[in-house]
Amino acid sequence: MITMENIDVRAEVKEMIEVLVKTGFYKPGELIEKLLKIRKFARQDDGYEALIAETVSTVKFEHHNLAAEIRDWISITNGNFSITELNTGLHLITKSERKNVLVILNRLKEQGIIEPMATGRGVYRKKDDSFRAMTVEEFENEDTEPVDLSFPLKLEKYARIFKTNVIVVAGEKDCGKTGFCLNFATMNLGKGLPIRYISSEFGAAELKDRLDSIEIPPTKWIKNVEFGQYQRNDMQDAIDPQAINIIDFLEVSEGKFFLIAEQIKNIYQRLRGGVALIALQKKRKEEYARGGELSAEKARLYITLKREVQERTHTYKNIATILHCKNRAIKEVNPNGLKCEYKLINGFYFKQASEWLPA
Repeated sequence: MITMENIDVRAEVKEMIEVLVKTGFYKPGELIEKLLKIRKFARQDDGYEALIAETVSTVKFEHHNLAAEIRDWISITNGNFSITELNTGLHLITKSERKNVLVILNRLKEQGIIEPMATGRGVYRKKDDSFRAMTVEEFENEDTEPVDLSFPLKLEKYARIFKTNVIVVAGEKDCGKTGFCLNFATMNLGKGLPIRYISSEFGAAELKDRLDSIEIPPTKWIKNVEFGQYQRNDMQDAIDPQAINIIDFLEVSEGKFFLIAEQIKNIYQRLRGGVALIALQKKRKEEYARGGELSAEKARLYITLKREVQERTHTYKNIATILHCKNRAIKEVNPNGLKCEYKLINGFYFKQASEWLPA
């Protein structure tokens, strides 16, 4: 039974319940269930269950300054939000409270803090006011040197890559996307920036098999490259902002290829002093990867790998194309549209079979 020795427990439980329920973290019924699972305190012989039920039922939700509460709630909200989510989050249940919400939201809209979304009625977006102009001192001190990188097929002769740049290699099936990525990692060992290789497909066994064909012992390679599997959609969470990041490859569920551009943008926004090479799947005979032209939106260098069938000889050629290059290595030479033939040896090593030439 509860005695005077337990009086502080009641006060602490009440405070905890008010916070968790008022913020919408739990509904009252869910909270009771959760609290009763805390076996350290929930004992059948001390009246704890009755204490919880009584306290939850007597919590009062008083909104002394609803406008301030709404501002605070919006300030910690990410992305879009609906009026329903706001009402639930602040436990607003009376008609007068909900009517007041509409007045306050309209006032915040007029003040430029939020704006309604066309995607649905009662949905708003918190406006981002984080823009800050660069100072003269910051501009003068900015590192304008390109990152020292080497590429398969000697692409560094045509493109310069700077910090925070995104590179996309879009390849058809079995045309060497992984080989390109592994070569890129190997060619840039010891160049100053750490290397992180993020695989969505293969693990240690397949990596060992692929690395058997290179001159560097696989053990030495893995000591110098942070290699790991990551099979979630939030690929930006696996990025090292200060490293050379290699994503092999970026994939989304069938029918949701429109999300690829958003994922690339999220990766780009995570970069600080590093870069990202992103491999994408490309459908045969399509110019761009899955995700279409939008997959090239953030890329400073966009390469495609495809297989061209020679109908007369019934053979094929592997063709690499520089689809887009934003930063030219030689100002007078426009590399956009250049193509070259390559051979893929042992599924890993890229051997250039022709010069880079216009189509």
